[in-house]
This record gives sequence, C-alpha cells and structure tokens, in this order.
Amino acid sequence: MNSPSSAASMDRRELGMAGGLFLLGLVVRLVYLEHSQDNPFFSAPVVDAHSYVAQARQLVEVSWVGDKPFWQPPLYPYFLALIYAVSGDLFWTPRFIQFLLGAASCALVFGIGRQVFGTRVGLLAGAMACLYGPSIYFEGELLPTALAVFLNLLLLLVLLQPDRGWGQALVSGLVQGLAIVAVPNAALLAPCACLWYWKSTERAVRSKLVWCLLFAATASSVVGAVTARNWVVSGEFIPLSWNGGVNFYLGNHPDYDRLVGIRPGPEWDALMEQPMAAGYEEYAERSAYFYRQAGDWIASAPGDFVRLLGYKAFLLARGEEIKRNQDVYFARTYSWLMSVLLWKTHHFAFPFGLLGPLAAVGMVLAWRHRPEASLLLLCTGAYSASLLLFFITGRYRLPLVPLLLLFAGYALLWLVQQGQARQWRPLGIGVALVVLLGIAANAGLRPADPLADAEIHFDLGRGQAQQGQYAAAVRSFGTAVQLDPNYLRARHNLGAALAALKRYDEAEAVYRQALAQAPEDRGLHLNLAALYRATGRYEQAVEHYRRVLATKADAAVFLFLGRVYKKMGATEQAREAFEAALSGDEVRAQAANELGLIEVRQGALERAVDYFAMALKAAPGNHLISFNLGAAYHDLGQFDKATEFYRLTLSLAPEYAKAQRALTRLQRR
Repeated sequence: MNSPSSAASMDRRELGMAGGLFLLGLVVRLVYLEHSQDNPFFSAPVVDAHSYVAQARQLVEVSWVGDKPFWQPPLYPYFLALIYAVSGDLFWTPRFIQFLLGAASCALVFGIGRQVFGTRVGLLAGAMACLYGPSIYFEGELLPTALAVFLNLLLLLVLLQPDRGWGQALVSGLVQGLAIVAVPNAALLAPCACLWYWKSTERAVRSKLVWCLLFAATASSVVGAVTARNWVVSGEFIPLSWNGGVNFYLGNHPDYDRLVGIRPGPEWDALMEQPMAAGYEEYAERSAYFYRQAGDWIASAPGDFVRLLGYKAFLLARGEEIKRNQDVYFARTYSWLMSVLLWKTHHFAFPFGLLGPLAAVGMVLAWRHRPEASLLLLCTGAYSASLLLFFITGRYRLPLVPLLLLFAGYALLWLVQQGQARQWRPLGIGVALVVLLGIAANAGLRPADPLADAEIHFDLGRGQAQQGQYAAAVRSFGTAVQLDPNYLRARHNLGAALAALKRYDEAEAVYRQALAQAPEDRGLHLNLAALYRATGRYEQAVEHYRRVLATKADAAVFLFLGRVYKKMGATEQAREAFEAALSGDEVRAQAANELGLIEVRQGALERAVDYFAMALKAAPGNHLISFNLGAAYHDLGQFDKATEFYRLTLSLAPEYAKAQRALTRLQRR
C-alpha cells in the first residue's frame, strides 16, 4: 500500500485525479437532479426542508436580521436565502449548488485520503464518495447536510496541511466556526483538532498553546456573532438556536422510538407547549426545560440510559437509512440511478450495510498501523458520540460517511494486498470480520417499500393540496388513512380536501370518524366548525367553536366565532367575541375592524373611528381598513380626515374603485 503524501501540494497527476473525481461526482449528481424534478416533493418540501425554505423567504422578503432567536442553526437558512436573493429560485438552483458542494466533497475526500493513507486509498475513497447514494440523495434535499459535510471535510484538509503556523489556526478556526453554525455536532471536532495538533506537532508548549487559543478564538468569534444577534433581538443568551433542548429530550427518553417519530401536528404542538404550561415563556427557558427533563430521567434511571445508548449505537451501525422527515428510499421511485445506488432487501442494505463493516475493519487497521490517521479516528469517535447524545437517523449520520469511506478504502486495499502477498491468515481474519459485522449490521431488515408508508402519502397529499390539486389530495390522504387508520392528521386533511371540493357530507363523515378516535381534538372541532359555517349551519359551528374555547382561549377562534354570530345577526354575542379576539396580535386588526363595522351599523361613529384606527395601527398596509376609517370620518363630517385616509387607501391599492368614487365625491363638494 502506498505511503501517505508528505507534501501538501499535489503534482499534476494528482490534481487531475481530484479534478476527475469532481467531474464524475458532478455528472452523477446532475443525472439525479434531472430525475428528481419528477419527484412531487421537489417543489413541495416537507418538515425541516419546508421550515428552511420558509426561513429563507422570511430573511429575503421581510428582514435579514429577524426579530426572534433562531429556532434552528442559522447558516443554512442564510445560505438558502442568499441563493434565493440572487436567483429568485428556491428549488432547482439551491440543489444545483449543493451538488457542486457534493462534487467538491468527493475531491476533498481524495485530498484527505492522499494525505493520510496515500494516493490509491484517496482515489478509491473519492470514487466511492462520487457514487454513494445517500450522500447524493441528501445533497438533493433542502437540508444543511451537503454544506455541513463540505465544511467538515474542508476543516480536516486544512488541519492536515504541513504548514502548522498561525495562518492555519485562523483558517481552520474560521471553518470550524462555520461548521458549528451549520450543524452544532461539529463543535466536538474542535477539541479533536486541538488535541491532535498538540500531540502531532513538535513545537514549544507556548507555540502549541497560542495555536490552540487562536483556533478556539476564531471559531468562537463566528459562533459569538450568532449569540450576539440572538441577544440583540430577544435579550436571551442563546449561543446558536433554541431547538437543542427538545432534540436532547427526544433522544433521551424511555419512549425513544415514539418520540423521535413525532412529526409536526397536534402531538408535536402539545410537546412544545409543555414548558409554557410549566411557566417557562422565554426561548432559552423552554430549551433548558427539556434539557432538565432529559437530565432528570438520566439521573433517575442510569441503567435504562446506558441501555438506550447501546440501542442508539446499534442504530448508528445499522445498514439501513433510518428516516427522519421522510423515507429516503422513496427517491428510488423517480430515479433509476438511485435504485442502483440505494436499496434494501430482507438481508442487506446497500451501501451502508457494506460500508460500515469495511470501515470498522479499516479503523482497527489504522489504529494499529497508521498513526497519521489519528485525527480521523478522533473525529469519527467524537462525531459518533455527538449523535449518541441525541438520536440516530440516516441524515444525521451522513457527515460520518466521508471518514468511513476513507477507512473502508484503506481496509479494501489492505485486503487486496494480503491476497497478493498470499497472507491467507490475516486475509481470512479480515474477511471474516467484515462478514460477521455485516451480518450484525443487516440483521432483521425489512425490504424498502416506501409506498406502504402512510406518511409518504400524507406528505404527497399536503403538497397536492398546497397546489390546489384537491382531488389528487383526497386520494393520497385516503391511502394514508387506509394504511394507518389511526393516522389522525391524515383524517384531518382528508376532510379538509373533501370540503375544498364542496363534498361536505363526505368531509363531515370523515371528521366524525376522527372525533370518535379523539373526541377532544381541537383541530377536528375547528374543521367541523368551519364546515358548518361554510354550509350555513351556524348553531353547530358555534357549538364546535365553544368546545375549542372551553379547552383553551384562542384569539383566532374568538374571531371566527364572532363572524359566525355576525352571520346569525347576534350582534352582542359577536361584539363580545371580537373584543376577546383583540388580545391576539395576529388577529387584532381583523377583530378591531369587525368591531368598527358593528359600531357603524349602530351609528356610534366616534367609537367606530377608534376601532378602525386600532385596526390600522395593527395592519398599516391594509387598504380596506384605511378605507373604512376614511368612510367613518366622512360620515362624521370630518372631510379633511376622510380625504387623508381615502388617499392612503389609494396609495396602498391604486385601483380600489370604492375609494376612487368616495374621493371624487368629496372633491366635488
């Protein structure tokens, strides 16, 4: 096996290899990009991807700073937002750029492998990276995985350069900081970098200390910028984002499997309301609440915690790709390429079911024979530990894959060398270890069948409903309910899709079936109330709105209730409901406008002006409210004020005919 390169710079041949790997990786990824455009989730991302897209839109269209602490680590939302601001596209262009990063990561794998194990191992590992199906899949999702992998690899390559000066400390610290802001698990790479530098560098203790301090200070300054921003907008100390607590709680709970499977919906909402129910309103307090809850369980049941760690270690080594937001094997439905590069049978999951065992053997060999690989071994162990602290999914495991590819490439070439040298005993031991570990990693698998997953059909239905394809959504939600009759959210959305098609009797039957499962479900009562309101059955609508309000006061529900009472001609009940709705920031403008209209009908024009002014303050860009305020002043005979607000209305909506006519009448007086 060839020795690691001692020179930082590549010769022309090696540069050609790196460039060839980049091009191979890019071509493969562009083929998948073409295929993935047929996937219905390409322009209808779900769960975390949907959240990241929404954050990117918010950053570009509302504010680049924002007014709340970050819920998720912010580098990726800003990465998406920058692409969106430049290209105006949030679906194809970000994926293309992520595939460029993925192809560059293949070249980085080669560069790291060349430095540590030699050119042949680097080339083999880089080629495997080019064709590694899960990497290609996640690089094609609107998730931070591709960015995180690229930054982690860039950090390792910078650290491995022979120039151990302060410039290296600055650059590696900068990359380390960015990696942490992308995915906080990367924070555990920082002590690995300092420990490795300290052990591997023959310099004075003072020089080593300065290097480590400079590295840490640079990384901390990047993270500190995020911390400062969170402090400015909220007054709370939140180093990166406040989702860490709930993620730690999900991954350290006696009901681990159920909790990590929770998706956005009533169950997730109930979970996130726990800290507030306990009196914790601040974002940092809510995150700390979940950390304490998990810590209390660990302290009270240390044996169960150790067993859970063992279970998570088993999942980490398992051959299949464990889903987080969506079953990765669904991508095979729309791509023959992914069907080749990612698959699972009863007995074997490709590719991790092979990669994991090979990498394990390679790590043992590197530990025994390759001191140059100590940084990679340290980082593999630290990153694995960061995953075990939380929970295991294929997506979160992926940043380990490039390191495992290097170890697997080393193991493969070692096995080949043993065969060439006729060293049958070590060859037999190595092959036996790979086989035994492979059997353990692939035991008890079920073949990939994503179309038998109710959540896939639910997500399809949501995307179809968002695009107005309600008939298709009915079929998808119906399939989800057939596959999982207890899938309450699927019944919710099936009823809503039927109602959108005005198939009200069928929608009502679906809601009633769901209520039989969950009689106190607020969402079902709200949906039924909306259905009865749409069909003119106001008394029944009131009944269900009241059921919702009996469990929890909600300003938006009071607004809906007030509008039903308004339809019924019950003015005082409507007034009472609208006044209660004023407590909600999001609906205050609508509630105050409704109260103003009530006062106009009752001839209380001065009170109407007060309510319309309150509504306009809450929604200064609403032309209908400004027109109502102008009309109230008009009726009071305050024509200058009326003119002012009619003109404001036309500045907001120049084609609004009612304001044009009203202003013309005033000008003719």
